[in-house]
Amino acid sequence: MKNIIQYLLDETHCHSARWRFPYEKTTISGKHLAKSVKEYAVVLQSRGIGKGDRIGFTLENGFDFVCLLYATWYLNAVAVPLRPRTGRYYDYVKYIRDCDNVCGFKLIICENEESTNELSKWAVENEKTKLPLSEITREVLDGDHDMNPASVEISAQDIAVIQFSSGSTGNPKGVIVTHAMMMAQLKNIEDNHSKSRSGSKVESSASWLPVNHDMGLFIGVLSPIYSACDNVLAPPAYYMKNPRRWFGLLSEYGVDFTFSTNSVLASSLNSLRGLRTQSDIELSKLHIYIAAEKVSPIIVRKTWDCLSQFGCPQSHIHVGYGMAENALGATYTSGGIQLTWFVLDSDDNLSLCEPDDPYGFELTSIGIANDEHTITIRNETNEILSDLQLGEICIESPCVSPAYYNDPLTTELKLKDGVLRTADLGFHYNGEFYFYSRADDLIIVGGRNIVPDDIETTVESLDFIRYGGSVLLGIEDQITGAMQLHLLLESNGKLPANRIADRCVEVRKYILDKHDLLIKTISVCSKGSIEKTSSGKKRRKVIKQRLSNSEITVLEKEYPNEFQGENQDYEYQEAI
Repeated sequence: MKNIIQYLLDETHCHSARWRFPYEKTTISGKHLAKSVKEYAVVLQSRGIGKGDRIGFTLENGFDFVCLLYATWYLNAVAVPLRPRTGRYYDYVKYIRDCDNVCGFKLIICENEESTNELSKWAVENEKTKLPLSEITREVLDGDHDMNPASVEISAQDIAVIQFSSGSTGNPKGVIVTHAMMMAQLKNIEDNHSKSRSGSKVESSASWLPVNHDMGLFIGVLSPIYSACDNVLAPPAYYMKNPRRWFGLLSEYGVDFTFSTNSVLASSLNSLRGLRTQSDIELSKLHIYIAAEKVSPIIVRKTWDCLSQFGCPQSHIHVGYGMAENALGATYTSGGIQLTWFVLDSDDNLSLCEPDDPYGFELTSIGIANDEHTITIRNETNEILSDLQLGEICIESPCVSPAYYNDPLTTELKLKDGVLRTADLGFHYNGEFYFYSRADDLIIVGGRNIVPDDIETTVESLDFIRYGGSVLLGIEDQITGAMQLHLLLESNGKLPANRIADRCVEVRKYILDKHDLLIKTISVCSKGSIEKTSSGKKRRKVIKQRLSNSEITVLEKEYPNEFQGENQDYEYQEAI
């Protein structure tokens, strides 16, 4: 097996490719990158890093991060990309401590000293070596070391990455990603994209996705080396602060391959509408893959409409499904995306329905299985189900992880006999797979399955609700024991209480009309209360626990009294 370091060092392979870091205003060649990786490997080696040592990275996307990741693999050490310090309510030291309890860091590399004082204290108390990035780069620039680090042989089953889920709560679980898994997935990524482009390989890729997330790691760091293509890499904030600038770069550099998420597209597509007058934006080559979370049909249509103005056809918009335990992707759509209306009966059987069916819901296909992947839908007794039967999505492939690091119980539960039990609910129909919901996200009320994503998508389609500004929770009534629906909405704090109450009434009526569902309680909270992972997923369990602990300040709470009158003349430009 040819490993990723051999691809990097192969002078005939990727040394002429261009790597662009727009946030750092830097462009380098693949040859320059390979040379820099060796320099960083020397510094790590001088720090005693060797085969199998776990190195934690709390860095943002950038040139140094890329060099350090490849330097880690050059020494056959294990990269552990960690979430950078973000989040208003995030206990960062606890997160690092819990990850360390799983994998035992030999070294933790952080962005700088000033922003990690608490982490520094923890490192000293626990005898952990923590280095600011500036100290490593200074040693590289000093150049006092031998620039030919000793090569370390890499075998297929050696661990390349320990991937912690960005949404982990409680005790985090570290997914083992071997070099063999990594290479098998990179082949899938290139093959899938090539099929979508009539056999043409990737020429230019781009990513803003956080590298601590598996999608950001593979698309932004690994795939460009494997495919020997040009690459644009920036931190998430670079994209979010100015999506127009990002799409301008995609046009300027002729990017044909990039990924995004449902949440990010939903929050940024509106800002692109003003580009209609900019004739210099041309995206006819671009293929964009939407993944990492449930993909809404509403967002698919908006993406089709928005990107078509720049020459990007509908057939260039794709959906993928996967997870860290499969080293990223397991399915993809190679042609058009199928959007279909279904209804689910009490026995978990699905049938087609019309859009006006009050119990119907529209789903986005996640496509077909990758090559060498076997995907089945199974029930609780492990029987394989037929088409249009809802069950657990199970995956068998060369990309499936052998284990969770130091966690045999979870390994036995989810990775037994090489079959990944995803805990995701889905089904098969008309040759393609559909994702329904995470099993632990489902809320069952009156015998009916409620998928929070679907209700939130409806709520956030209202002009006065910011995308990502709602979360639906199932909370047990302390008196009756019945499950009740509680909708949390974020407010910018600019509207008076009576105006907020009116809008809550409209939200409740809209959900009742669209889903035949009555929300028990709507609470309005301050902006930033609905916490999300680095990939944009809502941290439902964390939010529910914080709400239960009265750690979320509720500005207004509205219950379902009689609907009185119609609300008129809303100023929709003001978010709730």
